[in-house]
Amino acid sequence: MVFTTHTKQAAVIEKFGKFDRIAGPGLNFKVPLIEKVVCVEDLNMQLMDVPVMSKTKDDATVTVPVRVQYYVLPDKVKEAYYELDDPEDQIKAHVENVILSYIPKINLDDTYQQEDQIARRIKESLATVMALLMMTQYFDALRDIGAQSNTILLPHSPSAVSDLYMQLRKAVTAGNLAAAKSMEKPPEKK
Repeated sequence: MVFTTHTKQAAVIEKFGKFDRIAGPGLNFKVPLIEKVVCVEDLNMQLMDVPVMSKTKDDATVTVPVRVQYYVLPDKVKEAYYELDDPEDQIKAHVENVILSYIPKINLDDTYQQEDQIARRIKESLATVMALLMMTQYFDALRDIGAQSNTILLPHSPSAVSDLYMQLRKAVTAGNLAAAKSMEKPPEKK
């Protein structure tokens, strides 16, 4: 009935097996037998070691020790729990993919000199993963809004309005060209 959540933690609460809310730090209440704490997410910075073994261009075997720091954003606790099956394994897989696609292209000596470039590639790769997750959530939200109402969402920033105008203009132009082409007489056969 009463439970506490520590600082830098967030509890995921379900009501009859369906997501209900996120309980923040401090004293919280839940209805017995109806609501359940299904997870307590740690919001502290986490550190994960990902040693990756690979061969270089000159056929030397190297182990690249990678340390990844990550944390769950307080406003993304629900997504972290429900949408990511095993975040650590997913992060490890992306790190390994980046290293295994980069190290075989360079010589052993270059692996030490290009340490910053390797780290930058890993960071960019993990940022692509986060962007993909955010886009998936964005499209899911649009689908849910569209299913419940006849609302049309338009971008509202000045640059987005300009981009929307250009896209509409290109679509109208392409439509006019296609219509004009369909009205043309086919060439006569000789």
